[in-house]
Amino acid sequence: MSHAAAHEGPVSLAEGNVRLRAGGGAIGTVLIAAGVVAAVATFAVGIGQGNFKHALAAYHIGAMSSLAVCLGAMFWVMAFHLVMSGWSVSIRRQFENAMVLVPVIGVLAVAGIAADVFFMHGQLLTWMNGAVRQGDSLYEEKAAWLNPVRWGLFALLYLFIWVYLSQRLWWYSTEQDRTGAPRLSNKARFTSAWGMPIFGLSLTFAAFDWLMSVDYRWFSTMWGVYYFAGAALSGMAAMILVLAAVRRSGRLSGAVTNEHLHDMSKLVFGFVVFWAYIGFGQYFLIWYSNIPEETSFMLARKTEGWNALSTFLVWGHFAVPWYILLWKFVRRSWALMTIVCAWVMVLEVADMYWIIRPMVYGGTGVHLDMWWLDLLGIVGVPLILAGLLVRKAHAGPLMPLKDPRLPEALHHRNYV
Repeated sequence: MSHAAAHEGPVSLAEGNVRLRAGGGAIGTVLIAAGVVAAVATFAVGIGQGNFKHALAAYHIGAMSSLAVCLGAMFWVMAFHLVMSGWSVSIRRQFENAMVLVPVIGVLAVAGIAADVFFMHGQLLTWMNGAVRQGDSLYEEKAAWLNPVRWGLFALLYLFIWVYLSQRLWWYSTEQDRTGAPRLSNKARFTSAWGMPIFGLSLTFAAFDWLMSVDYRWFSTMWGVYYFAGAALSGMAAMILVLAAVRRSGRLSGAVTNEHLHDMSKLVFGFVVFWAYIGFGQYFLIWYSNIPEETSFMLARKTEGWNALSTFLVWGHFAVPWYILLWKFVRRSWALMTIVCAWVMVLEVADMYWIIRPMVYGGTGVHLDMWWLDLLGIVGVPLILAGLLVRKAHAGPLMPLKDPRLPEALHHRNYV
């Protein structure tokens, strides 16, 4: 047996290679505390200054960006199981770590906007504000959908679906670590088979309720796919960052290699293109049909100072990473992909900013005089997510240890 083969065999499963040092999750606790302080301070300042709407919008940007990472990770876990992906076994645990945080991040994402629905009388979600919607025929057409009872029940339904799927898939994986039963892989695949379409529908309608309804006069049947594209992209990019950090600690040597990175990088490249395709398709259809209720959304983001961000998203979220990821040496470099993926994550937050923030001041300009409140609100939930991921990584094995496809992952080679 060659030295390389031996290195990727039993040596890769040594305790010191598949677990982080005990007690190393303290940094996670610090990040969680910082995130909680940022979130509480955001609302305290917003309410204190009589600008709850601005504070909620900033918080919602960070929360929906963080939720996208968790939902994207859940999508990839189910996709890996569905196609019986052998190469992904050694990277899958980090996706599962993010997926299983859906209950926490999902509740944080819905909590702020639920407060607006039930207690603040629709400062951001103006369809809850009777003075705004009074006599609005567009609201009357959607009144059956835009009501707090339906909104609250469906929010609980979305969270139930995501919690059930994430916890079930997590149990199969960790139980297999304990027992080594191959049948658990088949059960995970079966759960993914029926869970994927339900997941897709729930994500789509959640995107309608929690993002699109911020501008209740506007509508797009492509909106759910648009949010999904960003979620799948940011989920993969975030996991590359996590795995790069784990490798820098000296773990997963021989188990997660440049071959795995190359495959993950190709998926990032694919969803950079897919996000742009869906975004352009949505824009093109709105431009071509030229219906006032639809064009208002784009016009608000092409005027009053928002055009610069719109242009920046076209170049920064698509053109620049697309060109950089064309190069094979970039896709196989952990250092370069760390930079690319960090950039992708920042631009995903910028995309959420572009979606939510223009609704705060309703077409009267960008209003950057309270930029610090934007920053404070946006970083809160992402810091909590980062802290929870650090703690999860330290809480157990860094990869599934008894998955029957693990040998395929340890000897993975990329031929494309």
